[in-house]
Amino acid sequence: MKLTVPTTFTSDRLISENVTEIYSDWNSGTTYAADAYVVYNNSTYISLAGSNTNHQPDTSITWWVRVGPSNLYAMFDNEINTTTKNPNNITVTLKTGFIDTFALLNIVKGTYLKVTVRDDLGGNIVYEKEFGLDSSNIIDWFSYFFTGFDYTRTTVILTDIPPLYGNAHVTFELDGDASLELGQIVFGQTKPIGTTQYGASAGITDYSRVDVDEFGQRVFVKRNFAKKLSSRVFIHNSELNRVHRTLSGLRATPVLWIATDDILYEEAAVIYGFYKDFSVEISYPDTSYCSLEIEGLI
Repeated sequence: MKLTVPTTFTSDRLISENVTEIYSDWNSGTTYAADAYVVYNNSTYISLAGSNTNHQPDTSITWWVRVGPSNLYAMFDNEINTTTKNPNNITVTLKTGFIDTFALLNIVKGTYLKVTVRDDLGGNIVYEKEFGLDSSNIIDWFSYFFTGFDYTRTTVILTDIPPLYGNAHVTFELDGDASLELGQIVFGQTKPIGTTQYGASAGITDYSRVDVDEFGQRVFVKRNFAKKLSSRVFIHNSELNRVHRTLSGLRATPVLWIATDDILYEEAAVIYGFYKDFSVEISYPDTSYCSLEIEGLI
């Protein structure tokens, strides 16, 4: 078990990108109809009434309401379910500084990823990795012809970036089909917690609703969900104070929890969220066990 404390994203870290905004920027001289959408200050707003002229969206609450981030900034907003959409390719260059971990979360319809780290903008390449995202379980000719290539990785985490460069710039090129989306970018430095024990429990909290009308028919309303994980972690007592201090300092703080580096478990064992509870059992003179209850962001 380890965790990555995200480096705070600010707009000056965004060096370049190829994302097309879905809506136009707000213009003070344009008259907007009711239900018109605009982008202002990296957020998307909807007009509440017609004849909407020269009302600044972030200060005119009777004329505009914020509905979420802009398309470009959806992948930086700390919400997994809000996604940046761009057909076929999303390419972004970020000034990350000292990092050892870079992650893309909630990839939709991605097929190929290339990540390049340079020691400065336009500088020397110090890290490069590229790979396909197909993870279909094709084990024989029957599955090849009849089950289809319908599973692609939605989570990619790279934890082996050399953390030596204060002016490091990361460029990622994510290819996919016309419905390509990306939910969240996380980068930062990773801290070890301990060794995850077998017996961890992973699942989701579903915010969907199932209602029954007066005729007994069920009405399904599909909504967002959040991952959750319960895990027991083995810790050497020489590390106990550090781990306790680290976790205490991260209360009510979203971080990237990595229960294992094995990609077989990345859907269940990697969560971007916060711990609801942790406790330490000092079991032996040299070793202890830490129990963690982790809840993901939607």
